[in-house]
Parts: sequence; C-alpha cells; structure tokens
Amino acid sequence: MVAITAEKNGITLKLIVMPKGKMLTQQRIDWYDFLNNKSNTLTKIEFKFICTLHADLYAHKYYEPCTCSPKRIKEWIAQINKIYNLK
Repeated sequence: MVAITAEKNGITLKLIVMPKGKMLTQQRIDWYDFLNNKSNTLTKIEFKFICTLHADLYAHKYYEPCTCSPKRIKEWIAQINKIYNLK
C-alpha cells in the first residue's frame, strides 16, 4: 500500500493506492460520517472526498466530474455504497 499526501488550496488530500474494491477501516469510518450528514448539499471538501475515494476504490485517476449536473457524483456515491455495504 502506498500513501500520498498532497495539499492544494489548504485542503489536505490523502490518496491511498490499494487493490480495487477494498475499503480501509478509516475510509469506512469517513464514509459512515459522510452518510450520516443530514445536509442535502455537498461541500467542496465532501465533493473532493467522494472523488478521491471513488478513484481509490475503482482504481482510476483522480477526476472531478462537472458540478453542473449531479448525475455522475450521485452514481459515484451509489457505487461507493455498494462497496461500503459489502463489509
């Protein structure tokens, strides 16, 4: 496992390269916290968290989909939930 930490605009992102489809304990905790947030809008930090986590779990480069339509990010949330619910 490789851990890479980068800072951009005061936000620290941590990319952990791991086998596709496996969620680490800390990622599970962070995702649980995200799911229990009662807000119906995403902050920039939450958006970047979803993009980072999806890239880790589905073994693709970090990518931020356009925020003009929530369709892609909703798909990613559903895909992350599939792995989260596998336990």
